[in-house]
Amino acid sequence: MSEKVSQNDLLTNITTLMDARLSVFQQNIQASQKDISTLQMNRIQDTICDKYSFQRKGNENQYRHEAKVLTKLRETQAQLDEPGLDIGGLEVAKSKLKEGIDLVLERQKLIKLADSSELG
Repeated sequence: MSEKVSQNDLLTNITTLMDARLSVFQQNIQASQKDISTLQMNRIQDTICDKYSFQRKGNENQYRHEAKVLTKLRETQAQLDEPGLDIGGLEVAKSKLKEGIDLVLERQKLIKLADSSELG
């Protein structure tokens, strides 16, 4: 009887260990998929931005720079969305990043408006 209990305990321990390892493996896969998805979305948005044809080289250079900054801000925002971060600092950081993204988007809109204007 003691041998049967020992075998059941061993089986339970093995099952617990396997469940824990599979859970960690699944979390790693999900994190990797999220990172890849975020990167792909940023590249798609960059590609969409590249379709606009600028009339002035200075406006194009400024817009491209802003697009790079915007990509970095979005990547940072995606990293901050990860679970397990301090809530107080996290909310402040997310708020500031959103403000930065909004500023860059507004500036890009103004650059396009200036580029389409006769006076530039």
